[in-house]
Amino acid sequence: MNGVAERMNRTLTEKARALLLDSQFPKELWGEALRYAVYVNNRSPTASLNVTPFEMWEGRRPNVPNFRIFGSSASAHIPQKLRMKLDPRGVKLKMVGYAPGGYRLWDANERKIRIERNVLFREETCSESP
Repeated sequence: MNGVAERMNRTLTEKARALLLDSQFPKELWGEALRYAVYVNNRSPTASLNVTPFEMWEGRRPNVPNFRIFGSSASAHIPQKLRMKLDPRGVKLKMVGYAPGGYRLWDANERKIRIERNVLFREETCSESP
């Protein structure tokens, strides 16, 4: 019925597939890859609008300096209340998306998504397996 919507669904699915293949994440993270693809797509200019969909909806320009590579290595800070004196101050995670005021990070050891603000990224090591 709606060719434009069907084409967008296909485009987003192909982007999510490419993200999963490049990052070597398991297929169970397809939802995170799709969420990331939509986030980036909404902040990218389109030929028909000459602005981004985010800009049309929000009325302001998107904040793109916070863009990170999907699957890049990250270290999240562990608050002092949650660690002992000789425990590590950070935990190694993988970037899978964005959250309000932070990032969505994949913890491969616990097999769950964590939302963190204080994160250091090492994007040069994004091709390592999770």
